[in-house]
Amino acid sequence: MASDTPAPGTPAKKRSTSVKAPRTTSPRKAAPKRATTARSAAKSATTPQPTARAPRAGIDRVGELAERIALTGVGAALTARDNVLDLRASVTSRDELERQLRKARRDLERFERRGATARTRLERDVKKARRQVERELRQRRGHVGGAVETVQSAGASVVSKVSERVAAIA
Repeated sequence: MASDTPAPGTPAKKRSTSVKAPRTTSPRKAAPKRATTARSAAKSATTPQPTARAPRAGIDRVGELAERIALTGVGAALTARDNVLDLRASVTSRDELERQLRKARRDLERFERRGATARTRLERDVKKARRQVERELRQRRGHVGGAVETVQSAGASVVSKVSERVAAIA
């Protein structure tokens, strides 16, 4: 196992600090590189360049979001349809169908309860945050009011002292 460090007592190898000539590629490697460069140049020529019309990009973004929302609903409907078709294919008797319907109703009720719980928790958290902000606001107003009263009383005492000194001098 050779080591990169020289043995003790031997001079270290000097590294070359001169600029080396760049490596050239072989003709075999150059052809694919030229093709890749040509493809990237053609791609950049066909892609639309960004323009100074930024509001148009915002409008396009809104359109994309609206399209995604619509497609999400369509996808959910198609998934539900597939689930119904799978259910129809898997049901062999009326009893089994009724059992699966009861299970589906239980699931829906559970989802509804979970949603209601999440909604009430969110409402509670929002009310709690609002009350806390209002409490802080009242406290800060009280502090500001007290500070104003303190400044007013200090100012009045300074005015009275100055008046006394002026009267004493005159």
